[in-house]
Amino acid sequence: MLASRASAANALKGPRLAVVDYSKLDNSTRRRQLGRYDIAILGLWPSLQPSYQQAVVQGIREASRHVQIAQYTILSEYRRSGDPEVVRVLDQNDWWLWNASGDHVQWTADYGNWEVNVTDWAPRDGRGTSWPCWKASYDRRRLLEPGGPFEWVFADTVMDQRVRADWRRAGSDQQWQDVAVSKAVRLGFAQHWRCLREQVPGVLIMANASPEFLASPELSGLANGAFLEGMLGKTYSPGRHPDGFQRMWRRYRSAFLHTSAPHCVVFQVYGDATDEQRMRYGLGLTLLHDGYFAFNGPSLQQAMPWFDEYDAPLGDPIQPPPEGPEVSGLWMRRYQGGLVLVNPGPDAITVELPAGYRNLSGSLSPSINNGAPASRCSLAPLDARILVTTGFTQ
Repeated sequence: MLASRASAANALKGPRLAVVDYSKLDNSTRRRQLGRYDIAILGLWPSLQPSYQQAVVQGIREASRHVQIAQYTILSEYRRSGDPEVVRVLDQNDWWLWNASGDHVQWTADYGNWEVNVTDWAPRDGRGTSWPCWKASYDRRRLLEPGGPFEWVFADTVMDQRVRADWRRAGSDQQWQDVAVSKAVRLGFAQHWRCLREQVPGVLIMANASPEFLASPELSGLANGAFLEGMLGKTYSPGRHPDGFQRMWRRYRSAFLHTSAPHCVVFQVYGDATDEQRMRYGLGLTLLHDGYFAFNGPSLQQAMPWFDEYDAPLGDPIQPPPEGPEVSGLWMRRYQGGLVLVNPGPDAITVELPAGYRNLSGSLSPSINNGAPASRCSLAPLDARILVTTGFTQ
C-alpha cells in the first residue's frame, strides 16, 4: 500500500491523492506542489538530458519523503518525429502497423502518433527480440535509469488499437474488434510488462487501461494499479451518462479486482479550479472505495489546483466499501475522523446527522466549508460532502 500524505501533526491523514504532470517544469514551486501528493505521474521524455531528469526527480523527493513517482511510457504508438533511435528501429524492423495498402495507420491525429504492431505477428529483429521486449529495454535505458529509481511505470493507452489494419501481415485488413486481433494486442502488452519487470526488478506497473482490457484473461492481475482517466469532465467520461454513477462505480470496483498488490487505483477527473462540485463528487466517489483521487485541468501540463477537501483529516476508513446507498439514496462511508456522503441522484437530498460532526474549515468554499457543527447536511444532485469528527483539527 502506498504511503499516505500526512496532515498536520495533530491531525489524521487526508485523502489519498495522485497527480499527472507532463509539464516538465522544474522549479522549487513545482517540486513542492508535486511533493504534496502520494503519487506523482511524470512525463519526462527521452529528449531531455539525463541530468535534467535527475534534477526533477531528486527535487521532488527532497520536497517530500513520502511521494512515490511514476514515469510515463507507451507501447502501441509513436511519433515519426520522436526519438531518432526508436524511429530508426521501428523502420529497420518493420514494426509499424500498416494496412493492406501499405499505409501507416493512425487512431487519432491529436498527438501526432502512428500505430505500432505490438503483436507476435510482427517480425523480430536480428537478435530475435520482439518490439514489446525491445521497448522494455529502451524504457529502462532512456526513461527509467536517468531519473530513477522510479517506484512505478505508467503504461499509457492500454486498450484496443482502434484502427483497421493488417496486423497479421497477410495482405488483408482486420478490424480492431476481431477477437484474435484484440487478444494478440493484449498479449503484446503482457509481454512488454514481463520484459519490463525483467529489466527493472521490483518496478510496479500502473495501466491507463480500458476496463475490458484490464479484466481480460491475458492482463487480469498483471498490473499493480490502474489509472481510470477522465471519469468525469470529458465527452467520453462514463460519468456523463444518465447512469453515470453506476458506470463509474462498476469500473472503479473492477479495477481493484483485476490488479495485483498494492492495487493502486487512481480515479481521475478533468476540470478547473472553479469546478468545485465536480471535484467533490469525484473525490467523494473515490473515498467510497480505497483508491487515489486525481484532478487535472483540461491539459495535463497546467497548474494543479489544491482544494479544501484535500486536507480533510479523515484517517483510515472504518467501514468496507458500501454495497449500495443508505439514508435517502445517499452513499456513505465512515472514516476514523469523519464521514463521506455522496449524492449520485438527480434530486437534492437533506439528511439528519448524529451529533459529533462538523463541516470542513476552508477558504475556497466558505458557504460549505465553514467549520460549523453539522446537525444536517444538504447535497445537490451529483455532489458529495466530507464531514469531520469534532475534536480532530484540520
